[in-house]
Amino acid sequence: MRNTCFYVAIVFTILKNSYSRRPFRDRPPLLAMTENGISFFDRGTWRERVLYTQNHTYNHFKSIDIHYKKKMAFWTESVWLKSGIYSHEIRSAKLLNGGFSEIRTVSTGDWAARLAVDWISDKLYFSDLIGELFTGDIYVTNLDGTDKKHLLHVNMLHGDNQFQIDPVNRWIYFVSLSAKSPLHSYDIFERVHMDMNGTNRQIIDADTCLDKNQYNCELAFAVDHTTGRVYWMDFFSSLVHSMDANGENRQTYNFSKYERAIRSNKYKMHYTINKWIEIAYKGNLYGMKKLRKDKKNKIFRLNTRNNKIMSLPLGVPVQHFRIFHSSTQPNNNMK
Repeated sequence: MRNTCFYVAIVFTILKNSYSRRPFRDRPPLLAMTENGISFFDRGTWRERVLYTQNHTYNHFKSIDIHYKKKMAFWTESVWLKSGIYSHEIRSAKLLNGGFSEIRTVSTGDWAARLAVDWISDKLYFSDLIGELFTGDIYVTNLDGTDKKHLLHVNMLHGDNQFQIDPVNRWIYFVSLSAKSPLHSYDIFERVHMDMNGTNRQIIDADTCLDKNQYNCELAFAVDHTTGRVYWMDFFSSLVHSMDANGENRQTYNFSKYERAIRSNKYKMHYTINKWIEIAYKGNLYGMKKLRKDKKNKIFRLNTRNNKIMSLPLGVPVQHFRIFHSSTQPNNNMK
């Protein structure tokens, strides 16, 4: 009996330690844009280490992504030049010895907004809004900004959640507008193949926002690179939709309990869901909710397997974040 208890205790300890080392519990390691600049948050403790700060109080960050194998970060930044004039730059840096080094300007666009890293082909995709407010282009370059090529022109949502990529299954997911007027439009969720020069454009969802009858309805979406599924929802709904990379096996998840809790909040006139879905990993969706009263974003996790939501306070306002771990960037042999 004593030996049995001893072995049970050993097995329990091994399982406990193994579970505690999993990088995707409640507080995964994050690389995030915060009010301090760009910070790294340790797994488990979420202790903040500021890696990069703005050079000017009027500078603004737009988007961030990582190349885990190369330990590189890429971000877009609006750089203040003089009154009313900004330069919109894409920058890169290496993570060495707990901090950034070799900070470089990759390229400058008219309005470089969203970017995404293809860690399989070592390419950088970014959106550049030009001319009219709601039109833009998606480009691809090498990681150092060379060999720039135009891929797609689109009536694109003017905001942060413009497009994401799936390097494993080779898709670019993006949101387009049904009209150029921001007050009389709804979003259309589309995708295009990364390796077909902007052809093979497919509509995924053109009805979600239309059915809500909302002005300027906005879709948020995230790609789960480990499973190939893509998730999307509109900011006015409690429904999340998903599908496989091949467009099949569509599912809908209802988080209405959480939505009712928000609407019953005493600050309901000041409550809004902003960038509802930011990233996805193995059926867990990580997003942000923002309370306008104190302007602090809180990260939360949606579990599509059990419809449960867990709030994960970070302690500082967050604009964008990425889980900083190798398993979020599988190669094309790990589908």
